[in-house]
Amino acid sequence: PLIPPDEGQVQQEMERVYRPVRNESGFGWKEIQIGLNRIMQDYCGQYKSKEILNVGLWFLKTVKDNELRRMTAANPHDLMRAIETDTRLAADEIIMLASLGRDTSNPVLDFCRTDCPEGKTEDEYMLALWQQDGTTAYEKMPMDFWLRGENAPDYEENYRRCGCLEGRDE
Repeated sequence: PLIPPDEGQVQQEMERVYRPVRNESGFGWKEIQIGLNRIMQDYCGQYKSKEILNVGLWFLKTVKDNELRRMTAANPHDLMRAIETDTRLAADEIIMLASLGRDTSNPVLDFCRTDCPEGKTEDEYMLALWQQDGTTAYEKMPMDFWLRGENAPDYEENYRRCGCLEGRDE
């Protein structure tokens, strides 16, 4: 059955999306994009450390709390670019948080942490991120997590268990 939308959430989203149209003066989307580019280059570049990434997150929060709230849009094109800028800021935060979660260097991913001991690398793993109680949580998962635990040790057996191969010639 259809669930009625949460009117409070709808109003909150409309306020966020249309805020640039209502702002009379402030920053354009281009200036904020340039700022985001600079933050990512300076604080999430080739070489990363916990301290630098935390400073970068602080700068992103500052942009979100100040410049993004004062962004202006004079026409539909600018409004769309303003919404994209808001989305880009969220993606930048995710990238920095994922970089914080990966605490060792990994040459395969071309990921270099300057604050990890020389030559120390971990086995390959995936980093699953999610939001929990307003903060970002993450879990390191083995690359073949779906073949572990109560799952079968190979793809074919997993397919058999879920009934995906029933009625097919082998």
